[in-house]
Amino acid sequence: MKLLELSFSFVIIGMVGFGGGYSILKVMMHELVDVRGWISLDEFLDVVAISQSTPGPIALNAATFVGYKVEGVLGSVLATFAVVLVPFLLSYFLGNYMFRNRDKGLFSGMLLGLRPVALALVASAAYSFAPLILLSPFQAFIALVSLFLLFKFKLDPILLLLSCGLLGVVFRF
Repeated sequence: MKLLELSFSFVIIGMVGFGGGYSILKVMMHELVDVRGWISLDEFLDVVAISQSTPGPIALNAATFVGYKVEGVLGSVLATFAVVLVPFLLSYFLGNYMFRNRDKGLFSGMLLGLRPVALALVASAAYSFAPLILLSPFQAFIALVSLFLLFKFKLDPILLLLSCGLLGVVFRF
């Protein structure tokens, strides 16, 4: 029964994950932490942090981790498959349809409407996570300096992640 619940939850997460990445965090947190209780909030924040430093989408990494925690290797495989099932099918069928009807304005209009929603979801996730992550003035300082470096100097995000991770290790000990 847990395998079915796991699969269903990740199909839903994959289905509503327009924009991917950060826009899906709020949905994932609600489903995995609040509704199902499969992982704690701290574990969820760790999954998000680790997902930033590993290849692949956040939802895919979360599915693999949570699936493994809940039902072992089989849970990991099923959750990973479930989270990509709907986006894969949509991409395949809509891609073919859009290619055949690319001269019509329906799809460009649809994307024009979806982009602001994706931005709102990212902003909502940032707003929700800020009080949970920025627990000290030092962490708030790192966040502000990171934003500045990203926007002003277009610093490579991977370099920034590694540098801030190292800073955290140095100042923690």
